[in-house]
Amino acid sequence: MGLISSLLALLIAAGGVPEAPDYGPIPMTNHHPLYVGLLYPVPQSAQIAQAPFMRASVNHTNIFLFNVGREWYTAIDKEITQLDLSFTYPVIEGNMEATVDAGAYYSSGGFLDGGIRWWHGRLGVKGYIGQADAPDYRFMDVVTKRGRALDNGQMGAVVGDMDFSLKKILYRERNLALSGQALVRAPTGDADAGYGAGSWEFAARALAQMRSGQLTIHAGVGAVAPAQMKRMGQTIDLDTMWMGFASAEIPVWERFNLVVQSMFNTSPLKSADIYQYSREFVEMTFGFNYRAEDGKVFTFGFSENLNQTAPDFTIHLSVKGGV
Repeated sequence: MGLISSLLALLIAAGGVPEAPDYGPIPMTNHHPLYVGLLYPVPQSAQIAQAPFMRASVNHTNIFLFNVGREWYTAIDKEITQLDLSFTYPVIEGNMEATVDAGAYYSSGGFLDGGIRWWHGRLGVKGYIGQADAPDYRFMDVVTKRGRALDNGQMGAVVGDMDFSLKKILYRERNLALSGQALVRAPTGDADAGYGAGSWEFAARALAQMRSGQLTIHAGVGAVAPAQMKRMGQTIDLDTMWMGFASAEIPVWERFNLVVQSMFNTSPLKSADIYQYSREFVEMTFGFNYRAEDGKVFTFGFSENLNQTAPDFTIHLSVKGGV
């Protein structure tokens, strides 16, 4: 929360300075094995679209998560590739926009294991317990509660849930914009494969954007209402999940901005007896936005989990353009 508070303080202090071009935060997806199937809105600008646009995103994640509790057991060593297509339309010009987002997932043994070991070695940091000795490119996906499976643990492609949202501007001046957003997730995905909640979910959040000289700050905070996870014949009650993000966008060259951001959330399963599910999630993302001459915005990002709750490493690629 300290990072969010500091950036919001900078938001309030800014004003009376030239505008800098900005293309928004990196829409990084959370591929934690718990959150990947739940409503978890990606970082987003507080500004309202002036014209319809589409975004195509690919997120690829390496996950290594092993733990045993009294009720919960998890043994996951796999990689997930997620393809998302979203369409945004300005319902009221300059005031309100609607977005629909649909995704699909592909799980496999992947290709990042060797590269991640090399990366950890160069940084001089430890990986997850047992990761250094695990076989490369292995696929394992077992999650149980009280001995009963919560997903079918199979490789391959599945369809995810579908999200709908409305975002409305609440306040706007030269260097500050505030908006509110309401979101709903429909249970259209394959929950038994681990890529859906199996029930309707609802969320709301506040978004802010501030400019200070050549720096643009994006931030957001919100909550997902208590819901239920319905998988493999089991129903698990979830706690309210509080979440937020902060993102700094820094112009380097014409049409090229560096982006540094962080996402956090509280756990919707605080009572789980393995820390990967009960502990809050915190990550750090680095990347850039590039606007081509035709107006399309290309985004790249990579993130690291900061408190070893998984996933280990996520790569993001996306392109946004008018329709």
